[in-house]
Amino acid sequence: MVDLSWLIALFGVILVLIIVCDIILTVLHVDTDGVIAGAIFRVVWKAAMRIIRFRPRYRRNVVAMSCPAMIVAAIAVWIGLYILGFTFIYWPYLEYFRASDEWDVLGFVDALYFSGITAAVLGYGDITPLSGALQITAVIQAALGFALLTGIITYLISIVSGVSDRNALSLRLWAETGRSGYGVDAIIRSLKNEEPEDLRLRLQTLLISMHTIHQKMHQFPILDLFYRSKDPIYSPEFMIRSISQMAIATQILSTDKRFKRLTNIAEELGKVAYELMFIIVKQHLSKDLKGHLKNPSPDHIDEEEYKNICKSMTDVLPGLNLMDAAQNGKVLELIFQLRLVLNQLDIFTGWRMDNNYH
Repeated sequence: MVDLSWLIALFGVILVLIIVCDIILTVLHVDTDGVIAGAIFRVVWKAAMRIIRFRPRYRRNVVAMSCPAMIVAAIAVWIGLYILGFTFIYWPYLEYFRASDEWDVLGFVDALYFSGITAAVLGYGDITPLSGALQITAVIQAALGFALLTGIITYLISIVSGVSDRNALSLRLWAETGRSGYGVDAIIRSLKNEEPEDLRLRLQTLLISMHTIHQKMHQFPILDLFYRSKDPIYSPEFMIRSISQMAIATQILSTDKRFKRLTNIAEELGKVAYELMFIIVKQHLSKDLKGHLKNPSPDHIDEEEYKNICKSMTDVLPGLNLMDAAQNGKVLELIFQLRLVLNQLDIFTGWRMDNNYH
């Protein structure tokens, strides 16, 4: 009879390596998730979207629970497969284990039990490896399990911190826009009550917060789109929409000589708004959309939006001398990019169902 012990143990080693690599990619690697974690996230998200189609009245509750469910599912799979991998390593060599009198013959379940308590660093001592190689293997499993558990806890803390930072920015944008959610309103309110320098300093502070969120979203792709709240104002779409509209309005405003000092901050706001949109498109939407985002082609719809923004601001300050849409290609491109991304996100998440945005 062919001895398959080494083949079973090799399968266990490969399984452990796959899980460890997936955890490291998800927890430590910037701007990507592991293959297994990414697949779990997508499966849970698609399941949530299907539930919503059949039970639309529970939409916000399902959406809010989807991301915690993704993380719990990923951690459960990681731990389960990690334990299972070492189970296959121990199982063929159970003859080299000593057990208490309650066990006559050790089997697969006993190997699974030993692997589980070793991974949890419990070590009851009722099953003990006798050979040096297996003892070292058990030590490696316990040490590696402790390190991975620490990494997972750190990952969870970072995710919670990232969500808190993103929600804080969304709440600030909600207040800046006078609770309208329309980014242009934030600039219009400033024109009514502030000097240009006050507006510049406020936008500078906002830009710092945006850079922080950009870094968190870049590091943890799950924050880009999946982590959502019951309250629609904390949705990523709201944040992207408000920030981009503020950037667009500020760039248009800076074409007037009196607001020339806003030029640099306006351009930087536009760049960060584009980068936030690009992260979401790259991680979650189609490659074709990524190409359109890089090579925008504004049309009459975007020109009309440009004119509406100009009118909104000149209604507040009639003496504004703003650049014509045809002369301001960069702003038209940003308007087009925002419209394109929001339309695609609506198809992917149905976010307009929770808002009065059109």
